[in-house]
Amino acid sequence: QNRDGIRTILLMLNFDPNQSLEFLEKAGAALQGIPRVRIYIKNHPLYPQDNLAQYLREIRFPDYQWADGTVEEWLARADVVMMTGGSVSNLETIVTGVPLIRVSLDGSFDFDSLWHPYRFCPFVHTPQEIRNALEKAFELDDAGEKELAEFGRETAESYFEPVTRERLEGFLRN
Repeated sequence: QNRDGIRTILLMLNFDPNQSLEFLEKAGAALQGIPRVRIYIKNHPLYPQDNLAQYLREIRFPDYQWADGTVEEWLARADVVMMTGGSVSNLETIVTGVPLIRVSLDGSFDFDSLWHPYRFCPFVHTPQEIRNALEKAFELDDAGEKELAEFGRETAESYFEPVTRERLEGFLRN
């Protein structure tokens, strides 16, 4: 939350155009009328942004801006991240400690890259469940934020091997 009390919500789209459209429809319905938020959409680089902009107008998506730059840059700015399963960015978000709302799609598997139950919230399905998860994220106190950061640290330690010269040796040889 920035100084003026406005929260930043980052929506990250995955590689599948159909999944992205369904995700945007659910997210748009959930975000209607939520005050004091800025919505940013991080498009997948393989999908034409113009096609998405047209679709967003058609479904009357709330005001948004495109999130240009890297995922890492945006995770540092976001108060909440929303996305589907099926992306390593789920883990990237969890490791940072930013609350992640994972939206389950109607016609697909969630392809969850997380091995352990996510302490913040399970996958959500409906716009109302998304709104409830957003409210939970907005109400996080210092203890809740600390718990998410600790879960992120534990996740990073258990999912990723430390970088050492020995592990990189195969990549460093000429």
